[in-house]
Amino acid sequence: MIGILAPLFLMIPRALPAQAPTVTRVFNSGSADARLSPGALATVRGANLVVSTSTDDYFYPQTPGVTVGGKAAYVLPISNSDGNVVDVQLPVELAPGRTTLVVTTSAGTSAPFDLTLEAYAPGLLPGIGVARSGSEGCYARVAALGDLATVFATGLGATILAVATGTAAPSQPLASTIVKPVVTVGGRPAEVLESVLAPGPGRIGQYRVTFRIPQATGAFGVQLAIGGVNSNTIPLAVGSSYPSSNFLSVGAATWLPGPAAPESLMVAYSCYPAVLSAVRIEGIAGNPRNPPLSLGGATVKVRDSAGVERPAPMLYVSSSQVNYVVPPGTASGSARVTITSAEGVASSAGLDIEPVAPGLFSGALVVRDLGTTVTSESVVLPISVAGGRSGEIGSGVIDLSGADETYLILFGTGLRLRTSLANISATFDGIDVPVQYAGRQPEFAGVDQLNLKLPKSLAGRSGPLNLTVDGNAALNVVYLTFK
Repeated sequence: MIGILAPLFLMIPRALPAQAPTVTRVFNSGSADARLSPGALATVRGANLVVSTSTDDYFYPQTPGVTVGGKAAYVLPISNSDGNVVDVQLPVELAPGRTTLVVTTSAGTSAPFDLTLEAYAPGLLPGIGVARSGSEGCYARVAALGDLATVFATGLGATILAVATGTAAPSQPLASTIVKPVVTVGGRPAEVLESVLAPGPGRIGQYRVTFRIPQATGAFGVQLAIGGVNSNTIPLAVGSSYPSSNFLSVGAATWLPGPAAPESLMVAYSCYPAVLSAVRIEGIAGNPRNPPLSLGGATVKVRDSAGVERPAPMLYVSSSQVNYVVPPGTASGSARVTITSAEGVASSAGLDIEPVAPGLFSGALVVRDLGTTVTSESVVLPISVAGGRSGEIGSGVIDLSGADETYLILFGTGLRLRTSLANISATFDGIDVPVQYAGRQPEFAGVDQLNLKLPKSLAGRSGPLNLTVDGNAALNVVYLTFK
């Protein structure tokens, strides 16, 4: 049984003769679809897009030249080591319509790749920042009614102050969009306070949109529309007890405010100085298999529906965040979580407990049995919560060819207390995917592992994996692409 959750180190061979680049796909870096516009961020996929002077230990990428319609695109810093992905900002001065993209390296030039540009191609980038009054500089991934939230996007069109391709937008004056976008949270319109090109060199091609949360309690999809064109949707958890109780516990895999299962991994967020500021330092558990019951002087206790209070193991603590494990034996029903800082400042909030509450992380392993050898590689899978998807479609493509058997190892939390393996169902595009293991991941407290044997009939398919544990659907969804 495979039981690993650790970084995989890529052995990079000595450089082989470079080959000319090939472009196979170009898509919006936010929405992950083919909609593109002048100035938008785009991801280029293909082969040999980056030429490197590699050694056994290091990767030295040579930035390729990318042109669209004969005009130079801005190539973002190369962060991958396989040379098959390049992120660019499309030239701002282009006009909507049909055009072509070309990649040039020292090894040659790609064939022109056809593109169609629109006036607007809104794509929301993963993550939402939520700022709270009286807590300057504190950002969380959960919100409360009335909070101000900030999303970053691409493809929102022209700005009143023109900013050239590859140039950082100024902070004064701000480059506001000519058209003000519409933002909805769970379908309810939100008040938009700002829509500008995000200033700073690290935000080239990104827009910053600030709005007020119009919803309370639950997980909602956040969507943006501009010029009559809708963006993708990204998830946001809104908790009714937050900020009145000063912190909110969310699943470490789902970022949803419950439910949680015994022995599942949770994250408590707070943006209020009275809760955790007395910790003053960041602390990480020295033994992730058996974390301590006190960290940085802070403690977490969970009182369950039967009135039994238990200390919770802690993996991380700071002045605004605590990662903890729901104690074993916690009874189902309404529980109360109490966090006490090093100086004795205590705060509590509610948490619903169920026997199982399966949630999945985006990181996974693909294991291939080649007959004489077994290989493994890490993949990052797109995740969906509340109708919103984070990560790009097609990332972590799984190749089912060339191996006798292929296995997908998923990591999550909240599923180890399933009644039996037979009561776990995994299907993909109507095809049953055999579950061979579902239980603890032995290296990290609170983390579970799910081993799936992948039928070869999945080749060429793409879509969501449907997972249920004891009749409970996973709280989030991973997307898979096979070839």
